[in-house]
Amino acid sequence: MMVGLSLFIFLLVRVLPGDPAAVALGEFATPEKIEQLRRELWLDRPLHIQYLKFISDIFHLRLGMSTRYLRDVSIDVIEMFPATLELALFTMAIAIPVGVLIGIITAEKQNKALDYLLRPIAVAGAALPRFFIAILMQMVFSYWLSLFPLSGRIDAMIDIPPTVTGFYLIDSLLALRFDAFASSLTHIILPAIALAVSPIAEISRLVRARMLEEKRKDYALTLQANAMPKNVVNNKYMLKNAFSAALTNIGYNFGHLLGGSFLVETVFSWPGLGRYGVRAVLASDLNAVVAAGLTMGFTYAFINLVVDLLYGYLDPRVMVGYAGQT
Repeated sequence: MMVGLSLFIFLLVRVLPGDPAAVALGEFATPEKIEQLRRELWLDRPLHIQYLKFISDIFHLRLGMSTRYLRDVSIDVIEMFPATLELALFTMAIAIPVGVLIGIITAEKQNKALDYLLRPIAVAGAALPRFFIAILMQMVFSYWLSLFPLSGRIDAMIDIPPTVTGFYLIDSLLALRFDAFASSLTHIILPAIALAVSPIAEISRLVRARMLEEKRKDYALTLQANAMPKNVVNNKYMLKNAFSAALTNIGYNFGHLLGGSFLVETVFSWPGLGRYGVRAVLASDLNAVVAAGLTMGFTYAFINLVVDLLYGYLDPRVMVGYAGQT
C-alpha cells in the first residue's frame, strides 16, 4: 500500500502546474538560479531516476528541503502533525461514545417519537459539509455568543507548554499549566465538534441497524427468556457485536480526519498538517506535498492494521478462522 502511495504521490506532484524552482525563487530570479535549484532538486533528471532518488531518500528519512520555507520538511511534519493528530483523537473521543449512545437509544426506541426525531438529524449530519458546519459554529458560538475562541490552537497571550507529546492538552497537564490546558481545551472544542458531526451520524446509523439485527437473534431472545436484565443483554452481549460493525467505519473516519480535515483546519486557522499540505500544493512545494501525503498515508495504513487486530478481540471467530487457515 505504501509503495503504491509513494508512486501515486510522486507522479501527482510532477503534474502540478508551474515550475517548482521558479515558484520557490520568485519572479525576479535569474534563469541561472532557477536552473541551479532544479539541479539541486533533481528536477532535470528523467522521471525514473527522480523516483529512485525519492525512494532512497525516504528509506534514509530524508524528505528534502521545503522550497517555500527553505528548511527540512521533516521539521514541519514533526511540528504540525501532532496538532492534526490531537484534533482527530479529540474528535473521535466525542464521536464514538455519542454515536454509539444515539445508535442504542434509537434501536431501543424503534419507530417511536425519539427514533423519528434522531434519524433525520443523523442523515443531515452525514450530508452537511464539514466546512459549512465549522463556519456555522463559528458564527453562533464565537461571534454571536462569544463562548469559544474564533481560531487558533491556544491563546496568543499564553505561553505554549513544554513539548513532550506535541499534544497541548497533555503537555499542559504534565507541566501543571492549567491556564494552557483551559485555553487549549476551549480552542479545540469547536473544530472537533464540527468534524465529529459526520462520524456521529454514520456510527449511530450502523449501531442502530446492527442492534436491531442482534435483537432478533436466538442468543438475545434466549437470554431475555431466562430473565436476564435487558440492559445486561444490550450492553454486555448485543453492543459488542453491534460495535464490530461500526469499527470499520470508525477506522475510515479516523483516517479521513487526518487527511480530510484541511478545510476545517483552514476555517479555524488550526496549525495542522492538513492546512500545511494545502498551502504546499498551492505553492508547488514538492517536498512538502510528498512529506504531508506520505505521513497521512502511513498513519491511515497503520490505523487500518489496528482495526483489523481489534476485530479479533471483538469477534474471536476471526482469530479462529485465521488459525484454521494457517
